[in-house]
Amino acid sequence: RFLIPRGASTLSVKMEATVLPPVTLLGGFLGTGKTTTLTHLLSNRQGLRIAVLVNDVAEVNVDAMSLRRTTVEEGDGVEMVQLENGCVCCSAAGELVPAVSKLLEHNAPPFDHIVLELSGVADPANVQDSLGIGGIAVDRKVALVDASSFPELFSSVERAGEREDLTGKHAHEDDDEPHACEVERPVVELLLQQVETADVILANKCDLASDEELRSTLNACRVLNKKAEIVSTTFGDAALWDVLPTTRAAATAAATTTQEQGVSASSKLELMLNGINCGGCAKGLHKALMAVEGVADVLAETKADTGGHPNKVVVTGACNEEAVRAAIAGLDAGRGKFTIVE
Repeated sequence: RFLIPRGASTLSVKMEATVLPPVTLLGGFLGTGKTTTLTHLLSNRQGLRIAVLVNDVAEVNVDAMSLRRTTVEEGDGVEMVQLENGCVCCSAAGELVPAVSKLLEHNAPPFDHIVLELSGVADPANVQDSLGIGGIAVDRKVALVDASSFPELFSSVERAGEREDLTGKHAHEDDDEPHACEVERPVVELLLQQVETADVILANKCDLASDEELRSTLNACRVLNKKAEIVSTTFGDAALWDVLPTTRAAATAAATTTQEQGVSASSKLELMLNGINCGGCAKGLHKALMAVEGVADVLAETKADTGGHPNKVVVTGACNEEAVRAAIAGLDAGRGKFTIVE
């Protein structure tokens, strides 16, 4: 997961790569719930040491202030760093790699995960490219969308600079050359870029969305990004594993153990399952299957995606099929809701 810089020693990079924590990019417009999601994550981090780097170009850095309070409440195990000199996908890109590198190299003790909360106008692909040039790989890109406003934004003809409710009042609005990512790009273009490049899409604020708005949001996200896992959330209540990828060390250990037990380290199990009606059902299934030893990821279609039953569930990792089936049976608990179609 660590790219080899030109002229660097291959051996030394490999040695470092085994201990570096994974990096997650958390993106989405202002108001989608990034800070609420991070607060939930930090409050339920299960003993993990997490570093959070906040990039907010708004005039009042509400995100940073809120997270600072969370950091104080959580005590040891959480560290927050702020980048306030512009958006990291353009004007402040030069500050990004040194800031992340410092967190990656922290070893007293080392962090388990690093989360970079992007500004509402940041292009995740540009941020990933900037980190890649500096030799830092991104393990997961998470995009938050507001399920109650996504349909309206999807048909918007405005530019990002015209929507302070999405981007925040710019902290450097008196500059001669405002940030291009905020002023020039259409709202829908930036929205599509965030969704299409994500590994995980959190459709947040489901409690505020009508049935039609939620259905439209989930269907559009699925069409725009067929490979991403789509999770419906309320008040940012995403599961820990939705945001934080498994560490390489843990994955390697699991693969080694299962190989010794005769289980494939790169298995991919596809099942057709009844009963996955909505994002809540998929979330419950995801939680149950992620608890199975060796499972690395779970992708599940829902009735909201396909319009009917059964729906495909894809389980990847070094896991045993019998254990996966047993977890589904345990979740069903004899109700006949979650049933596998053979």
